[in-house]
Amino acid sequence: MENKFPKSLIVVLWFIAAGLFLNAALPFIGTPANAQYGVQKVAICNISGNDCADIWWEWGNNGGKYYGLRAGD
Repeated sequence: MENKFPKSLIVVLWFIAAGLFLNAALPFIGTPANAQYGVQKVAICNISGNDCADIWWEWGNNGGKYYGLRAGD
């Protein structure tokens, strides 16, 4: 039994297949993103620059160390 599909549907399906193939192949043909000069640091501050966010940590109930970002009081 032969199926008859409109040519426009076949073209759309080919574009979808090509997009999926290129999306799957991108990690193999692309270049990895790396920092240019080692570790980059960013400060998150208010508009005047006198109150910035800081890193906090605490010990959890299971003995693990938890880190967070504290912004404001």
